[in-house]
Parts: sequence; C-alpha cells; structure tokens
Amino acid sequence: MAQYLELQLVLMREGLREVPQMAGMLKGLSDRDLGDIAAWFAARKPPPRSVSRDAKLHARGAALAKAMICGNCHGEDYRGQNHLPRLAHQREDYLITALKAYRDNQRTGIDTSMNGVMHQVTDSEIRALAHYLAHL
Repeated sequence: MAQYLELQLVLMREGLREVPQMAGMLKGLSDRDLGDIAAWFAARKPPPRSVSRDAKLHARGAALAKAMICGNCHGEDYRGQNHLPRLAHQREDYLITALKAYRDNQRTGIDTSMNGVMHQVTDSEIRALAHYLAHL
C-alpha cells in the first residue's frame, strides 16, 4: 500500500496527476519525504463505515467484482499490492468518483488498464462495486 501511495504522491508533485486539493502541497518535498508520508498513511487502519451494508447491493457488487476479475490485480482480498491500490474498506463515495473517472477517461493510473476495465460499466454497476468494496 505504501508503494502505491508514494507513487501517487510523486505523480501529484510532478503534475502528472491533477488533484486540485493537493496543488502546491507537495512542492519542495523530497522523494524520501513522500515515502515517509505514504508509509504513515499506509499504516493507518481504515475508518469505521458510516453507511449500513445493503445485502442485495453487496451481493451484486461481489458478483461484478468476480466477473470483472478485480482480485487478479488488486489481490484476492482487495487490499492492493505493489503499485496497485487497496480497494477494501475505501470510502464508498471515493470509489464511485474514482471508478467513474476511470470509465470517463478523466483519470489514469500509471497506465490506462483501469480505463479499459471500466469502459461501458454503468453507474448502477459502479455503485454496486463501490458498495461491495467499501463493506468488505
């Protein structure tokens, strides 16, 4: 997880990933500084969920995640690996926003594979995936 976070911070610092909320915050920080920040955040436990689990939506999301073989890259438990992010226990609203951005070519990772994966995934499917992943 720390490796993924560090990569994202570097991309933001270098202007290769635009995140308006982070604009200017990372300027002047060294690679080591970014590694330390990433390690600190990676060691934090996910916050408690604020939305109750919907059994039907959760089951639909689980089926979609299996069909889309999300676990092949993000790990069977969706905790991420190497340069791939943790999906398990992420905030549902964040996942919805990120997945729609990939689908709509408004966001890329270090490559465009997620854009291809999300191509033609509907809003309701994204909502189900996000609900499932947030409630693992």
